[in-house]
Amino acid sequence: MSQRTDRLDSQIQAELMQLMQHEMADPRLGFATVTRVSTTPDLTLARVWVSVYGPDADQTKTLSALTDAAGWLRHRLGERMTMRQVPRLEFHPDASIAEGDRVLLLPTASLVEIQQQIQDIASRRGGIPGLTQKPATTGNPPPAQSCPAAG
Repeated sequence: MSQRTDRLDSQIQAELMQLMQHEMADPRLGFATVTRVSTTPDLTLARVWVSVYGPDADQTKTLSALTDAAGWLRHRLGERMTMRQVPRLEFHPDASIAEGDRVLLLPTASLVEIQQQIQDIASRRGGIPGLTQKPATTGNPPPAQSCPAAG
């Protein structure tokens, strides 16, 4: 990528976000974020990756709304940007944020699953030899033991 296309990608991304947030009135448009734009070297096509917060149905509706509004968005980009030719817009789903969330939850889920498996095995075997379990506490300290008086 050249510096020119990188700058153009950033500008298209920012302008599309503004248009989606402030001017687009399609009820199918969910909570969407333009995560990346990649323009072809001949500047005729801009691939736009969109991440949508919510279930898959929301993502499908949002991408459908953006695809249907691609001509209007392209026209509005032409009004906002000084370009000889505004690239055609092609929208793609971006699952990188959802994948990141899933990966972040893996260690927690794995730890919980491991702890549950250990508890299940321990309950079936009547405890694990060499592993002492803490008695359940009520929050009160144990009663003090008195020593017999030396005589």
